[in-house]
Amino acid sequence: MGECYFRVSKHLGVPISTVLRKKFTPDYKLLINKYFQIIVAEQEQQEEYEKELEKTK
Repeated sequence: MGECYFRVSKHLGVPISTVLRKKFTPDYKLLINKYFQIIVAEQEQQEEYEKELEKTK
């Protein structure tokens, strides 16, 4: 979850503490959800890549 807050902070150009304080406001909540979904997709893609890499060995 920390990575998600970090990405929202970077996207908006505000400190992470601001993101944490406002995480329940609609704008922040949507961005947090968006970046969370992106992180999950990246992790799944990495796992798939590692499985394919092991198959080729």
